[in-house]
Amino acid sequence: GHLGFHAGALPVSFRADVNYARHGFERGLDGNLNVISGFANAVYTFPTSSMSLKPYVLGGLGLGSIGGEFEGESGDRETRFGFQVGAGIDIPLSGLGTFAEIGYQRYNTDGAALTQIPIRFG
Repeated sequence: GHLGFHAGALPVSFRADVNYARHGFERGLDGNLNVISGFANAVYTFPTSSMSLKPYVLGGLGLGSIGGEFEGESGDRETRFGFQVGAGIDIPLSGLGTFAEIGYQRYNTDGAALTQIPIRFG
């Protein structure tokens, strides 16, 4: 989910995102990894002559709580700083504010990095 704030005709707005992702493992290591995260983003909407399609890019910083269950045992949760970047397009449909976007999220963990590529439509 996300909540945005846009001030008038400025091309830059601000948006807060809250995410939940679950990744299952089936080969080698049986279990799952889940990430609960929140990001504060700046969103730049490109000026266009079209009244319908509005492309945008976003970037922001946040925190992710990373944990999971492996081989039937729960692992410790870690809270890590992360960042996200992305691009999307606003598409007005019958008065609804519809969007489609793709992003890249990265968290640094002990000895490794966790990356996710969320695809969102709403």
